[in-house]
Amino acid sequence: MAKAIFNVLFKIISAIVNVVLYPINSLVGGLVPDLSNILTSFSETVNIIGGNALDYITHLIPPITLNVVKIYLGFLVTYYTISITVHGILKMWTIIKNIKIW
Repeated sequence: MAKAIFNVLFKIISAIVNVVLYPINSLVGGLVPDLSNILTSFSETVNIIGGNALDYITHLIPPITLNVVKIYLGFLVTYYTISITVHGILKMWTIIKNIKIW
């Protein structure tokens, strides 16, 4: 019952916020150009400039060396991802443990 009441209250609050902020949203949407077009043109430019240079450089290096570098970089990314995730989880666990509400 309480969950249903909270859901109704949150829906009402969200509707009020949407109505209040709609004019600001329209104004910002009209003034700011579509960022997807800007990002697409930027990425195409980087691919044109960097793609040709990278293609030239990778043809100079033997394929086995490139594969070893790719595997090494993959392991590095995996290691740092896992270590940062574990560190964050341990920090959060320490904070939750120190909250004496249990």
